[in-house]
Amino acid sequence: MAVTRLKTVVSLGGVGVGAARASVPLMLDRLRREPRVAAAEAAWEGGRLVVTVEAEVDGPVSDADEADNFHRVWRCAVACLGGDLRRLEFEIEGSI
Repeated sequence: MAVTRLKTVVSLGGVGVGAARASVPLMLDRLRREPRVAAAEAAWEGGRLVVTVEAEVDGPVSDADEADNFHRVWRCAVACLGGDLRRLEFEIEGSI
């Protein structure tokens, strides 16, 4: 079965620029250690933290693969940002 890569962009709101910048190194380290993750990046854009994760998937890409990438970002963000998690807002910007 062929291995392909899926890149998913997730934006996070409800976090301040200071907290975002402080948490990014740890968050990216955790993301890059997740199973099948090939790359991860983050940037502060328009008042939101935008996280891109690229992961290997077996065969054709499915909605479940996009959900897996989203959950990778969610788990790492929750672990690294802590505090009042109800304030965090996650949105899938897209996948390619």
